[in-house]
Amino acid sequence: MFIKNKIYLVLIISILIFSCLFASDFKPKIFDSNIIKKEYNHFTVYYNSKAKIPHCVYYKINHFETKYAKLRRFKNFRQDKKLNTAKVTDYYRKGYDSGHLISAETASFCIDAAYDTNYMSNIAPQNRNLNRGRWKMLEDLERYRALKDKELYVVSGCIIGDSPQYLEGTNIVIPQYFYKVILDLKNPELKGIGFLMKNEAIRGELKEYATTIDEIEKISGIDFFAELKDDIENKLEGEKDWELWKKEKNSYFSFKSFLSLIKV
Repeated sequence: MFIKNKIYLVLIISILIFSCLFASDFKPKIFDSNIIKKEYNHFTVYYNSKAKIPHCVYYKINHFETKYAKLRRFKNFRQDKKLNTAKVTDYYRKGYDSGHLISAETASFCIDAAYDTNYMSNIAPQNRNLNRGRWKMLEDLERYRALKDKELYVVSGCIIGDSPQYLEGTNIVIPQYFYKVILDLKNPELKGIGFLMKNEAIRGELKEYATTIDEIEKISGIDFFAELKDDIENKLEGEKDWELWKKEKNSYFSFKSFLSLIKV
């Protein structure tokens, strides 16, 4: 009995130490009067009130949520009047998709979360081919890795650039780049990676757009995952080992392969 209790005590202490090392919340700390932070169901938006697009969106996804995602979405976009976001009609016939920073599919494990992804505070003008091509592939990879790695911390955002371009007839800025930074703090392999994509029709494999989180920090001006201990933060944010993130050989994240992954 004494040995059994001792084992339990060691396990509890280990869990407490791990909790201290890795905070459960890695929301970006952004100090800009134009950026308004708002909590939605299962994600946080940092909205650029001047550019009328999200600066970035933070969310955490895990294998349980991804496992029960319904892969369905609400069709209707809606303005968030509390943030005075762009209107849905601002995007009509302008040649750009209404691009999600957190996708409806990723949030579809929860009806309220999926509904919230269609607020215009989570939307930016995105090249149609990018939205339906490599960006969608990145969203698929994100869900695939959530099933494999158990839990991921993600920040998805926009880079405006030095010479802002605007959606025709509006004051909505068209991002020059879109990015995601992803962090995995579950053993056996702690890892981090970033992806940066120009807002245009792009081709090639996802690994061609992989970069370090450090590089995204330089471009965006955001200090991601600052709550990590410095030595761990420096290591994870300075790496971009595609081999740790790629799908298994010959794996394609179709609906059929998704179902095979979530079988219990």
